[in-house]
Amino acid sequence: MATPKKKISRSRRNMRRFSAAYKLEESFTLTSCPECGDQIRAHRICGKCLTKGVVARKA
Repeated sequence: MATPKKKISRSRRNMRRFSAAYKLEESFTLTSCPECGDQIRAHRICGKCLTKGVVARKA
């Protein structure tokens, strides 16, 4: 099994982890809510409609 030749510092490790997570945020697909027209992420419940009680629960 492959092993690293040198230890990766905490700083380099954290920079790698941050940059990977940061790139994921940019790739979100935004759609408009069918009820209020607000921009939301795909396949998510709209926060504005949820607080107003517009979104009905499935029984």
